[in-house]
Amino acid sequence: MTTYERQKVSADGARREPTDGRALVMSAWTRLRRLFESEGCSEQLKPFEPMISRFELGVFRLVVMGEIKKGKSSFINALLGEPNLLPIDSDIATSTVYKVIYGRQRKFKVFFLPDVDTGKREQVREISESELADYGTENGNPGNQKRVDFIAVELPHPLLRQGLVLVDTPGVGGLHRAHRRISRQYAPNADAVFFVLDSVEAVISEDEISFLQDLFSNVTKRIFFVQTKIDAVDNQQSEAWQARNKEILREKLNIPPERLLYFPVSSKLKQIADRKHDGARLVQSGFLTLLDFLHRGLMQAKDRELCRDVARRLNALVLRQIRSTQEELNIFRQGSQEELQRLQQDYQKMRIELEHWRRSVFSAEMQRFSQQFEDLRRDTSRQIQDVFDPAGPMVSDTIRELKQSTKSPNELASSAQQIQEDWVANAADKVGGLLREFNQGYSHLLRETCKAMAVDNEPESTKNLVVQPHPVAGPLEAASLQEISTNMRVFESLRASLYGGMAGSMIANIAVLSASIVFPPVAAVGLLAALGGFLVGGHLGFKELRERKREEVLTRLQGAIRDLAHRCGRQFLNKFDEIARDYERLAQDSFKTEANRAQDTVQLRLKQLEEARSQTQEQARATASKLQQRLEELHEIERLLNAVRRKQSSPGSDNAYGSVRS
Repeated sequence: MTTYERQKVSADGARREPTDGRALVMSAWTRLRRLFESEGCSEQLKPFEPMISRFELGVFRLVVMGEIKKGKSSFINALLGEPNLLPIDSDIATSTVYKVIYGRQRKFKVFFLPDVDTGKREQVREISESELADYGTENGNPGNQKRVDFIAVELPHPLLRQGLVLVDTPGVGGLHRAHRRISRQYAPNADAVFFVLDSVEAVISEDEISFLQDLFSNVTKRIFFVQTKIDAVDNQQSEAWQARNKEILREKLNIPPERLLYFPVSSKLKQIADRKHDGARLVQSGFLTLLDFLHRGLMQAKDRELCRDVARRLNALVLRQIRSTQEELNIFRQGSQEELQRLQQDYQKMRIELEHWRRSVFSAEMQRFSQQFEDLRRDTSRQIQDVFDPAGPMVSDTIRELKQSTKSPNELASSAQQIQEDWVANAADKVGGLLREFNQGYSHLLRETCKAMAVDNEPESTKNLVVQPHPVAGPLEAASLQEISTNMRVFESLRASLYGGMAGSMIANIAVLSASIVFPPVAAVGLLAALGGFLVGGHLGFKELRERKREEVLTRLQGAIRDLAHRCGRQFLNKFDEIARDYERLAQDSFKTEANRAQDTVQLRLKQLEEARSQTQEQARATASKLQQRLEELHEIERLLNAVRRKQSSPGSDNAYGSVRS
């Protein structure tokens, strides 16, 4: 959750009424916090407070994706019953994201990207509704020159008040291929994705399938489909396209029919239904079914998932506390000094074994992790270098495609920046895939090292250490694009034609003169031949100049792309090295923290044994009674958390959303 989302939802009290599961989780948390506070050790709960804060807010992020002009913004407007909320005119959306979130008043705020050099962000700017086009459309903000990160739309809507955050992303296809990268970055944090298709242009395209395959395989399986504009065609055509789309999606994404959720809707009919309070039109629009799925399917499933996850993590803490308290209680229940002495000897033996483990197993596994991680880092770095290699296939393929095209020098020059933007978008997609593979390899190596170290089998500090892909937009956007000019002026074109024409005419005259010596009547047609030679020669001269200029533009464009690849590669490799160092440091710190925790536990038990031996029998009974009360309270908290986990896993609690969760 972004800081903005967290602040807005907290400030406006955007949360749902807690279900039984939520009430049980919060009851367990309250009792656990009260217990730790009474013992003066509430600091141990600090790492869990952000998780509980997010749980209390109950934010549900629904990301809307799809190709350009498929009706995404119209769909969101209709869903909220606000026909003019997001721009839906003929402008093509920029790489600007709209976040629609609850607010007590209708407001529009622009958040900016950090400065490339300083890293500082321009102050958030509140704008009027009429200024949206200046920041959120291609005409008003071409190429996102104003460096907009996202536009926040605050709205006092009951659906948003429940914690729903709608994210409208740029189109993923068409000319603006850089939008694909922006949209792709919002998917990992989505609680669900609505992918929008339409009923007008055609069935689902190859570009859409390619994007969905990448999304479905590498990011999330929480994808549901919305077919818009069903009012624009007859029912037979709409249903035919719906059936065809479902068939393609099942085949290409390998989704079982029962898990493929597909909603045909009409934003236009929904707006009419809202305006006229027409129930029949609302049913015809398809939004009634979709809203029911959103309320009773997605958001309730989200609550279950949140309850299950929070209960699991809190339960791990409680179980550690139960083990620790039980061991301490056993110490103070010992009936004789001899038994205490034997117990102390056991702990001394454990301490010696632990020290041996630190010097042998721990050290060897740390070294093995470092070596394998370095191999993983080096291999990924090499693959990234290949992507940005100025002489590599990424650049060569682009240049070959340009050479095979029939574009004129002027067309090539005018599209130079778009060509470079497309190259950067393709490079970003490839690097994003490499980063995901790196993250998966890192997470696997982390888990295997934890198991080999056998410190608590899987240390709590590393259980959730699954890294998210870092966005590649930053370093790639920092590289400026070069403008290419043909310098092919009118005078130069005319001069080439004139020189070519003179040469052609001269050749024709020479040919005619030679022929007339043998056959004098040929001289009569000399004038016509000279004129023809002038025209042919002029055409050939202009064609030669055009080809020469085309080669010049291609050469300069090739140089620009190679320079772009070199600069992007250098910037990103530096960033990747920084990321890799952070990952390795994070893992090693986690291993060391876990080893220190195990050693501290043994040291604490030894100290408690010494205290027990020095206490009187009455003092020992009093301490044991206090520990027994603590143990009972912990067991009660454990029962609450187990009840949550049973409830959220009970038959009938799952639905389409839960069954396809990633």
